[in-house]
Amino acid sequence: MIADRDLNLSGLNCPQHVMRCKAALVKTPAGGLLHVVATDPRCNHDIQLLVRSQGDEIEHMETRAGFTEYWIRRHAAAKTGLGIRPRLRHAACFSVMVSGLWNRLPPLRPVPSP
Repeated sequence: MIADRDLNLSGLNCPQHVMRCKAALVKTPAGGLLHVVATDPRCNHDIQLLVRSQGDEIEHMETRAGFTEYWIRRHAAAKTGLGIRPRLRHAACFSVMVSGLWNRLPPLRPVPSP
């Protein structure tokens, strides 16, 4: 398959692979194909949730020794900003990262010991 954009997420862990994949999806033209390569075995679930929440679809997914490849088709309505965004019940961490609130959270403060 020939992709419009390529994204290499090798060596990245949560939440970096989700944030970079979302940024690449936004830059992919409507109806375009994004090719993603990831080495983190846990990112499979995260990328599938991200793609569904954006209204896009995974056309093909292939797991090989040590990495997984995804071919993600950008939804055609993306160019008008009317993409389908179904409500998903997923982990709070994922929803905070995808919504862009991750960078706006206050820094963690140590809990005083009793």
